[in-house]
Amino acid sequence: MKLTLGYFLLPITAVIAFLAMASTLHSAVLPDAPAVAVANEQEISAAMQQWITAVAEKQAVSFSNLVDSSSERYYLRLRDHAISTDVEDLLQLSEVDQLQVMFFRLMVDAQQLRDMNAQQLIAFAVEKGFIGMELRHADRLGEIRISGDTATGRLFKFGLTDRPDRYIQHFVKEQGVWQVSLQGERERLEGEFDEFVRRSGLSRSEAAFLILEMRLMRKVTAADFFMPRAQVVVVEKERRKEPESIDASDRFRLVSVRLCETLIGISAATVDDTHTGLKTVLHRGDSLPGNSELELSSISPEKVLFRNTARPAASVTLKLNASDRLDRRAVVAPATQDSAATLIDEASLGEKYPGQMMMQWRNVGLRGRAQLLQQAWLTPDFADTVGPEKSMLGLKVRQVGEASFWDQIGLEEGDLLTEINGLPINTLDAWKKAIRIAETDQEIEVRLQRGDHELIFRTLTVKPG
Repeated sequence: MKLTLGYFLLPITAVIAFLAMASTLHSAVLPDAPAVAVANEQEISAAMQQWITAVAEKQAVSFSNLVDSSSERYYLRLRDHAISTDVEDLLQLSEVDQLQVMFFRLMVDAQQLRDMNAQQLIAFAVEKGFIGMELRHADRLGEIRISGDTATGRLFKFGLTDRPDRYIQHFVKEQGVWQVSLQGERERLEGEFDEFVRRSGLSRSEAAFLILEMRLMRKVTAADFFMPRAQVVVVEKERRKEPESIDASDRFRLVSVRLCETLIGISAATVDDTHTGLKTVLHRGDSLPGNSELELSSISPEKVLFRNTARPAASVTLKLNASDRLDRRAVVAPATQDSAATLIDEASLGEKYPGQMMMQWRNVGLRGRAQLLQQAWLTPDFADTVGPEKSMLGLKVRQVGEASFWDQIGLEEGDLLTEINGLPINTLDAWKKAIRIAETDQEIEVRLQRGDHELIFRTLTVKPG
């Protein structure tokens, strides 16, 4: 049999044609992998930006449409715990989850809470600052890593590569759409709580209870931990009676004097009860704790006079000793600092000091950074534009703890704090410097806007502990 070259070429050309056709079909069916990755990254970045905008602008209607189903289920579980979980089961949750459950239980009417869906629960959490407090309009997502239908990324503050966020953002693809997972927010809450415990030196239960009272801005008692439908009878413990006669000059110490340079009548002094460790901010006309006859009569930079309304000769002068240290004394038994204590244990201990929040009766209202950040809720006010160095007007005062450092220097809810010791608080870096000033300086001057008035307070204090 005689074979020619054309005999071999025919099948070869057919194979080449087939391979070419197969390649065409393959490319038509399977998209280009790099293009898919780019598209996914763009969708993830867009989802993150929509979430940031919804949080920053409080667009409640958008929240549930942007988060994944597991995040919705998580908040529905918190709601169910708030409605029906008893104390024993509540204490099995992490401290962060316990706090969120208690916030829902104590901030929302029980029937209203039952009717709230996942979208409304998440919107409430954003509104109250439980989640999303770190998000800013100009933040940008980077370091995106995709693995199947899950992904992670890191936010860069104001879009700057040298300002990476410490925490990771999580995403889930559901029904072909990338959604934000609040796992990242939960990890942030846990991490920041652990950091607060470390910095404050408090036990985990003390730290959680302090946060609970500060966010509610009221004293929390054991009865608050029981479900609203439960009939709880709280037996009032025997209160320690004050002695009939108080040697005020020996018992009370002057720890700060605040003078107002721009408005008459709002200067104040802070006194420390050395028997209980409780501090009180007093204005002219206020009585010394435990003695209604002693009224604050005059305030000067270094001393205050308490006039005795019954016996003028028995008036008391307290002087500010700048060399004194504001020590953290234990005002309850050492056993209460047991690391195994719970939130309800802390609440029960607080009943020993009627009307006093934890920062008073545990004497943690001092000037370490971790305590300062819990004594008031101060949030940056950025006006309408954004950027690392742009348009920050100051710090909006949302809440202030009674007799806390911020109360002592004159801040009230609604104020806009614009300057401290000559430092304009117009950037986040300036806010960090302001905290360092608050921790260390004995002379504190603040400038703030209160309604239509610009106020300047100058406070002299004892040496921080």
